[in-house]
Amino acid sequence: MINKIICATVISLLLFSCDNTEKEVKTITVEPSQAILKNIPSNDFSLVLDDMTIEETENQIIHKHKYKVLELKKDSLYSTDKDWAVVNQTFFLIIKMI
Repeated sequence: MINKIICATVISLLLFSCDNTEKEVKTITVEPSQAILKNIPSNDFSLVLDDMTIEETENQIIHKHKYKVLELKKDSLYSTDKDWAVVNQTFFLIIKMI
């Protein structure tokens, strides 16, 4: 009887640990870098990837970038920090490889 209980427990644990619930990867239609580039009025700027991270929730994986915009205005350099922005997984992995 004890062997059956142990066997049932082991099988239950194996089935529970092998649960194949894939997390959804969050996607977006426009990459934040493209949106930033469209909204900068001057031609004297650089877009710098400041940081990147992956966040996981119970059911979702979210890839994020954080950018800095460096702009030249009247012979001075200005730096603007952008907030964390969601990027597509493919873009995240390509940038990670560079």
